[in-house]
Amino acid sequence: LLKAKKAPQRDRSVPYYECAGLRDTALPEAWLDAYVEEALFSWLRKPAAAKALTPDRTAVAEGCAAAQKRLAAYELQLTQARELSQQFTKEGEPLLSAVSLSGVEQTL
Repeated sequence: LLKAKKAPQRDRSVPYYECAGLRDTALPEAWLDAYVEEALFSWLRKPAAAKALTPDRTAVAEGCAAAQKRLAAYELQLTQARELSQQFTKEGEPLLSAVSLSGVEQTL
């Protein structure tokens, strides 16, 4: 049969990472930091890391082009709304009220 052993007392002067849920596991901060650092540097040395961290130039260019098209469309829409706000009906009412223009500006 297995017998439960009393956990050894840890040195409280050394910073530890401790399991927040059960508090059943604790590792010295320096040990875990060194492990994570080594794992990270080992991964960064691999060609796959550079590929994973470097954006695809084609995708970036396509994203920029799409954003520029969207911006141009917004600018055109805003220009048209401003022009409508300066045009009036025969009764003297603006084709686009100041409130509507303000809403368009805030939306865009």
